[in-house]
Amino acid sequence: MRGHDRGGILGLALAAGVFAQGIGFPTVPEGKARIRTIVTATHTQEELTRALEILESVGKKLKII
Repeated sequence: MRGHDRGGILGLALAAGVFAQGIGFPTVPEGKARIRTIVTATHTQEELTRALEILESVGKKLKII
């Protein structure tokens, strides 16, 4: 996970409007990095749907999904 790289998943997601935090080794096993987001009761269904669309788009752009 290249969280400090503007071309990495976290940088691209942030540029598109989604803040996410990378979770990597040693917190999770090597090769099993994860993305952590925060969902609150004030997020609308539309906002959550849009966030998922952005993460999907970024993941496909980087060829990780």
